[in-house]
Amino acid sequence: MPFAEAKKPNSFAAELEKEQVTPLADAGLIRAKDSKEPSKLQEIITQDKPLYLNPSEKELRKPDIEKGIKAFKEKELDNLPKDKVKAEKLLKLEALVYAMRDEGGLGINYVRYDKPTKPKTAEEVYKTKEGDCDDLSRLYVVLAKEQLGITGLSQFYVVFKNEKTKEEEGHAALFYVDGAVLYIDPGFEKAHVIPTKENSLEEAINNPEFRKELEDYQAEARGGNWKIFDIHSVPGQNSIEAVYCYEMGNYFSERGDFKKAGKYLQAAVDGGVKTFDTYLRLGEVYYESKEYGLAIKFLEAAKRHDENDLECLSYLAQAYFKHERYEEAANLFRKQIKSGIEDYETKFNLAVSCTFAADRLLKVEDYKKAHDLYCESENIFKSIIGIDRKDEQSIKDMLVYINERKSQAKKKMQQ
Repeated sequence: MPFAEAKKPNSFAAELEKEQVTPLADAGLIRAKDSKEPSKLQEIITQDKPLYLNPSEKELRKPDIEKGIKAFKEKELDNLPKDKVKAEKLLKLEALVYAMRDEGGLGINYVRYDKPTKPKTAEEVYKTKEGDCDDLSRLYVVLAKEQLGITGLSQFYVVFKNEKTKEEEGHAALFYVDGAVLYIDPGFEKAHVIPTKENSLEEAINNPEFRKELEDYQAEARGGNWKIFDIHSVPGQNSIEAVYCYEMGNYFSERGDFKKAGKYLQAAVDGGVKTFDTYLRLGEVYYESKEYGLAIKFLEAAKRHDENDLECLSYLAQAYFKHERYEEAANLFRKQIKSGIEDYETKFNLAVSCTFAADRLLKVEDYKKAHDLYCESENIFKSIIGIDRKDEQSIKDMLVYINERKSQAKKKMQQ
């Protein structure tokens, strides 16, 4: 999503419009420990049925699946290691990828969409015969259970960043089963089995060698040099549904339907998708909905994952400002400038934040700090006056106001 536009007050003399801040509990986003209220995730699973596949057609699918798996396994079964049960299970999962795409199998096609597209359920993928990686992952999990009797696949999500182009790409067709990771490349052409030495997926994703293997497979599938930007395990039996909710939340956010976006993204968090990006998107959703208290909660959570992400800092600074937390807003606008974001809007907002913070400090008789902030805002306004002609007179008026208040603070300091 693009950076939010800087918000400037219409009049320096006017107070900011007071926004109604909804407590988290009242919004249904946190629940008391003894609450019996169902999670947002369970509500959406019941409503959308992302893993439903018409059971009456199970036998129609069976011959194509069996044919594809047999073709894939013919040369492999003779070379099984001693641990036959485990090895054959993983082999079947590899073969299922082939069976889904094989011309003699289900004929499902991977599609890389150029614009945000509503995520599909397993049934929708099966009927339309196409989908992107997260769409295909849902049908894959359902078929593994229905046709192979394999359950317990735990999904996780990786966001890669291209070191040269800075392009980001999320990948959802990754599963953990029996101590190994199944990486299905973005072209849905084959599966890589990555054995792990660790006892859990959480331990594996913190292993540099394992992460390097994922990066190598991404480079093989997409070309270029990719590094993991964000990776997170999604625990529990509802991991696949949780990733579906994350994708749906992003889809509705891009369309500007923030009410639905918030519902799906919260469901994703309930299901364990507690990543930087999920918290950032929730923060954006509530900022755009003018629910600044909620925006701050989730943007602060995102900031704990990444202290220096400029998009997160931009939204959080403006949310603080709208919530009348002017000193905190000033700190983040200042941090953006130190990071190289020296545009007019950021400097303007820093100056206004410093002024409003100083006004508040003057009221509580912290004269030294108020004086320093007035000086800072004065210097910033002087450095940008004339850049935007429509603000020029307002800045001149503000400089008169700041000088008067600064003198008042200095006089109090000397008494």
